[in-house]
Amino acid sequence: MQVVNWLAQFKPKQLTKQQLVKPILESLCKLCAEPDPEDHDQDDQLSASKFASQVCVVIAGSDLQPLLS
Repeated sequence: MQVVNWLAQFKPKQLTKQQLVKPILESLCKLCAEPDPEDHDQDDQLSASKFASQVCVVIAGSDLQPLLS
């Protein structure tokens, strides 16, 4: 997910060129719906669902937004 986050921030045209925007968002939405594991340490790092939601926010604020309609 860190790679997708980096691509959305700095290389959004690469995601567009490879037609990866919709498949990535579909996967991220599935991850966002997952509950946090019970043994997840809240202070140490973000859970997968929270990090996925942050990546969705990055994509929404990038140049990729017109491609979603």
